[in-house]
Amino acid sequence: MPKSGTEISLKASTAKTDGSVLLTWKRTQLTEKYEVQLASDAGFKKLLTSATLEENFFVWADPKPGTFYWRVRGKTSGGSSDFSKP
Repeated sequence: MPKSGTEISLKASTAKTDGSVLLTWKRTQLTEKYEVQLASDAGFKKLLTSATLEENFFVWADPKPGTFYWRVRGKTSGGSSDFSKP
């Protein structure tokens, strides 16, 4: 989450927020860590940020307005899976 094509507008929200965006995905049993990438292009040539996490969520603090793409993959001591679809 958010799903592909989702438009986020903080101005339209009536809830008090700090401006961050929560990204989350399904946890997998064999995964030790997750690698998440955010980019301004669908080919991930212009990375905005990337992180390796133990939990199945990422809080993107203070994103700038615009279109962004994100993907995630699982990592184990034996290797890593393919990235999810952006």
